Amino acid sequence: MRFALSRGRALRQAGRMTRIFGGPTRYVQGPGAISQLGELTERLTQQPLLVVDSDVLAFVEASLRASFAGRPHAILPFRGEVTQGAIDALVAQASEADCVIGIGGGKGLDAAKGVAFKLALPFIAVPSIASNDSPTGRSMAIYDDEHVLVAIETIPDSPLLVVADTALIANAPARFLRTGMGDALAKKFEAERAHADGASNFFGTRPLRTALVIADACYTTLREHGVAAMAAAERHEPDEAFEAVVEANVLMAGLAWESGGLSYAHAVVRGLVKARGAGKAPHGDHVAYGTLVQLAIEGRDDDFITDVIGFNRSVGLPASLAELGMDAPTADEIAEIARLTTIGPKGGRIVITATPGQIAAAIARVRGIGGMKRALVTGAAGGIGRATAIRFAEAGAQVMVSDVNGEGGEETVAMIVAAGGVAKFHRADVSLESDVAALIEATVAEFGGLDWAFNNAGIIGPLAGISETTAEEFDRVVAVNLRSIFLCMKAELAVMTEQGSGSIVTTASETVLKGNAGPAAYTASKRGVQGLTEHAALEYAKTGIRINSVAPGAIVTPMTLAMRAKAERPSPQPNGRRGEASEIAEAVYWLCSDSASNVIGHMLVVDGGWAIS
Repeated sequence: MRFALSRGRALRQAGRMTRIFGGPTRYVQGPGAISQLGELTERLTQQPLLVVDSDVLAFVEASLRASFAGRPHAILPFRGEVTQGAIDALVAQASEADCVIGIGGGKGLDAAKGVAFKLALPFIAVPSIASNDSPTGRSMAIYDDEHVLVAIETIPDSPLLVVADTALIANAPARFLRTGMGDALAKKFEAERAHADGASNFFGTRPLRTALVIADACYTTLREHGVAAMAAAERHEPDEAFEAVVEANVLMAGLAWESGGLSYAHAVVRGLVKARGAGKAPHGDHVAYGTLVQLAIEGRDDDFITDVIGFNRSVGLPASLAELGMDAPTADEIAEIARLTTIGPKGGRIVITATPGQIAAAIARVRGIGGMKRALVTGAAGGIGRATAIRFAEAGAQVMVSDVNGEGGEETVAMIVAAGGVAKFHRADVSLESDVAALIEATVAEFGGLDWAFNNAGIIGPLAGISETTAEEFDRVVAVNLRSIFLCMKAELAVMTEQGSGSIVTTASETVLKGNAGPAAYTASKRGVQGLTEHAALEYAKTGIRINSVAPGAIVTPMTLAMRAKAERPSPQPNGRRGEASEIAEAVYWLCSDSASNVIGHMLVVDGGWAIS
């Protein structure tokens, strides 16, 4: 029986107080779940119409024929854009049925929903990928032939059943799981924003708090399991992390958006689909970037946005317009994205209070925070170099790790990647011009340029004065410590000059400021490093390239520990302790960062007061 509300004031007031939470009648997930489809639908449909994504049909047709062997059924393959014309064409082919079962990706399921809507039949969803949260919801996105969203339509009721076969989903390219995470990532922030703005959910009522709880659980699941789930997707092997993320992408995100509402993260998509270069990016990639814009609109602090950017990049989601395919966006192009963000399609329920100017400012802010720096660290197999490579990665940079020690360099990369960063290793002896040329070429080829360079490779050499140091030993120390700086800096400056920007930091020493009767070759090489650094800093001061050095004191590293084993003594630093490699890394990062934009030709001493003692 259907009930109709009267137009009386009291009922209108009651309608404003009514809140709805909805979702599929049943949700089933697990490897091989599609093989149970016949049994699961036995009481739901006696004459199903199966609308199946053409690319998926070959993988599931035998199973479907077996599942419905005892019931009349029809299978309609679908491929293409979900337009009104495409839906009408499917309806024209449909035979008599009592239920529509959609099997496939987002487009296949939306096409099936369109058929169910036209035929006034219930709907069952069987997703073949976890690229979005469409399977659990009533809504469907209708596009034109140019892939521009023109309307959001809904079927009357939630799906009777959703069957997520994780073996089938894991067989798909890993990028689909990634884009699903991009779509799901927004749900926590959108549900919170919709609730705060008094927006309606997609049942047309204010959201219940249950949707907020589910949205928060969705975000927590992605942050906890996202990286591991992507690894499983690459292996095409569903494991617990994969199962968790599929549940987040499909079920949690679906319940969260339909019952909780959407906000700016999805509104920004309206502009992105028409933006130069970015329009063809997957929906989940658009939403992942849109989430960052929403956080900026809301005034979240830089550290919070940087943290979400770090997650995006840890799983391969975009954090900039450039990563969506829109290089060097102009102010007019950003303004157009912002303008379109405020224009909603038919059926939209998103509340937009920010002006186009405020949205454009948020896009610019994200660009400033999330510009992914491209960094190079030499001597990065351990100690200060490793610590700095890790610090650069924590700041969101892509890091080329280099050293003659391949095993140690690969360990540094593994540590960065395990923490969700981006790093590659290139073995090089930076005292050799050919190796340096190959290293810089590899860095630019991998990352597209070079923003930060930390020329850190070095050795102590013999702990001996002039009379006890051979010419060969002296030449070797100077080659590694000083010649390498010249070769690296020369090659780096060629790249940075073309870019018109960059920052280079060299590793000097406290011996530059304080006389030392110890290792003669080392002392000479480090004073040469500082002299070369200061010369280069002045030569390139007006080019947008900043060059500085860091002077470590007594730092605990594998190299200094080996030296101390030969000559054990207490820390010479007045503060009574030896410094940590991470403290030098923080200094190097600061010198490279925009916070040090007026620092040129400076030697930043980090030695616990040793140089002035």
